[in-house]
Amino acid sequence: MTPALSVRPFGTAVADLDLRFAATARSELVTRLLAQCTSAPAEEAARWSLAQRGRALLALRLAQEPEAQLAAQCRCGACGQAYELELALPELARLAQAPEAVQLRSPQGQQLQLRLPTAADLQAWQRLPAAQAGTAMAAALLQAVDGQAPAPGFEPPADWLDPIAQALDAADPLTALSVDTLCPHCSHDQPTTLDLEALLLHHWAQAQRQLQQQVLRLAQALHWSEAQILALPAWRRAWYLDQLHA
Repeated sequence: MTPALSVRPFGTAVADLDLRFAATARSELVTRLLAQCTSAPAEEAARWSLAQRGRALLALRLAQEPEAQLAAQCRCGACGQAYELELALPELARLAQAPEAVQLRSPQGQQLQLRLPTAADLQAWQRLPAAQAGTAMAAALLQAVDGQAPAPGFEPPADWLDPIAQALDAADPLTALSVDTLCPHCSHDQPTTLDLEALLLHHWAQAQRQLQQQVLRLAQALHWSEAQILALPAWRRAWYLDQLHA
């Protein structure tokens, strides 16, 4: 993602009300959201790696609320009780500095270079049987072995797959975010994997519903257009709504 990327907070343009969070494929939804709320064209955002898209989504959320937190629902593996985990997004943003290429040594000592996966990669692997997905992932991402491009059809050896997966996780810790959580009910400590992209999309889906309710109330009372209402800062919309309620 280019350092010059600019973002605007979600909910400040009428187009944000057009996003259909529940009825749009997730990869397409993220692309549309980024194209609407950042300076990146849709075709460019669609080609970004998952790590780049994650960084952009975090920047978009923090543009609206610089100290934002995000709630995640967890379930204890010991007692089975549900509990809520608060994620500090500024701290996660500091982890989101993934490189464009990943370097590591194979078990046999070769120098390997891989690119980070994209949303299109993820969709392709999800259609494969689980037994094939790991090899397909490594083959698709492998760019060079000892400085040379792999031959067409090259399949990485089985003992390369775990080191490659670990290197990718280390390079991009947020796409499949792993955190240690402590159950407040029984104090069981367990690692939990969170889908940060899904949590952010859920936040914006809820924010969109709230905006629609605000627009409806203000339009009924004051006969303003959607564009006029969304152009108002959130605190001014809240003030008008409070006055109408009073």
